[in-house]
Amino acid sequence: MKTKAHLVFPQNILEELERERFLKTLDETKGAWSDKHHAALRSERDMEQYLREKRGSHRKRLRRIINE
Repeated sequence: MKTKAHLVFPQNILEELERERFLKTLDETKGAWSDKHHAALRSERDMEQYLREKRGSHRKRLRRIINE
C-alpha cells in the first residue's frame, strides 16, 4: 500500500540535496562527451554555431505552433 505525505524542509537542505544529485549525475556521465564522438563541436566557434542553429530551429517551430 502506498501513502502520500507532505514534508517541509528548510531551503538549505533542499539546495544541498539538489547539489548532491547534480554532482552524482556529473560523476555518472563523466567521459560521455569527447572530441572523438563530437568532432564537429571541438572549438568555441563550432559550439556557438551549433547553439545558434538549435535556437533558430526552436524559434521557427514555436512560430509555427503559435500560427496554427
